Amino acid sequence: MKENTSYKIVALLITLILWVIILGSKDAFSIKMVPIEFILPHGMVMMNNVPREAAFRVAGPRLILKKFMEAREPMVIDLSAAAEGITKVRLHADSINSPPGVRVLTMSPTDIVPRLERTISKVVPIEAVIKGKLSGNRKLIKIKTTPSTWEIYGARSAVEK
Repeated sequence: MKENTSYKIVALLITLILWVIILGSKDAFSIKMVPIEFILPHGMVMMNNVPREAAFRVAGPRLILKKFMEAREPMVIDLSAAAEGITKVRLHADSINSPPGVRVLTMSPTDIVPRLERTISKVVPIEAVIKGKLSGNRKLIKIKTTPSTWEIYGARSAVEK
């Protein structure tokens, strides 16, 4: 073990360098699922189902790609300046932060179409609904609900109904 120590160290270094070069030279392919978070305007809600994850097909050196795949950084879509109604958001290759050497090949979905609606409040009366009959010769004289009204909040289309 103690003989030719310098040759053994040089051989080990050459092996490590070759290992890094060979692993780094071949591109690996993978699909990264990225969670999507939305920033909504104050007083607005999203009324339709939109994807909560996007799939990005990426390619790059194995070592860099492995670290990139382990990160769970969400993609934030800022809709704070969006108006009420339908908004179309297009995803691009640069929609996620990828390290140098990692290329985004495809993404799915390519478009996200949220429908935003204002929230409103409305005071509605509470009414008691009586079903059935009292047994015997009993009579119902008075019904009182407490509270007599309730304030509800929600999307404009739902509250107006």
